[in-house]
Amino acid sequence: MRQQVPAYRPSPCSLPQWATSSTTQATSWAPSWRVTFDKAIRINSGDFERIDGGLGIDTLVMDGKSMHIDLSALGMKVQGFEKFDLGAGGNTLALSANDVLAGGVRDMVTADRKVQMLVNGANGDVDLLGGSDGWTQGGNTTVGDVTYSVYTNLAGTAELLVEDKVHVTIM
Repeated sequence: MRQQVPAYRPSPCSLPQWATSSTTQATSWAPSWRVTFDKAIRINSGDFERIDGGLGIDTLVMDGKSMHIDLSALGMKVQGFEKFDLGAGGNTLALSANDVLAGGVRDMVTADRKVQMLVNGANGDVDLLGGSDGWTQGGNTTVGDVTYSVYTNLAGTAELLVEDKVHVTIM
């Protein structure tokens, strides 16, 4: 009699202490975390080896205070997040047009054929890397009840929408 071997499935495990979600399971591969559901992932520290939102449109929520996440410097350590929420802790997100092009989604918020990312927050800062050679500030747009300032790279291919409560510096 032939014995049927069950298909391999990674075992679910709890998120690390610094990360929480409305769903409490993630799938672990080595010291990295790959979250396989569309959810907001909350972190209260920048002390992680790697975090991946997986497929879909996911939000990385910065719940700590005075956190600084530099997507350009972290490279492959932060992947799979198309939205960022700076929270109310005076947190900072730094990113370049290349970060938006690599991690954003075309027409995610507005249908203008640009690759887009979105940043929310009660306060905090966004540092747009690349200086005046990389970004221009356009007008504002409203999504739901939230007003966003729209920043576009000079090539016109990447767009970052930043909630109007968040301070933006083009560096």
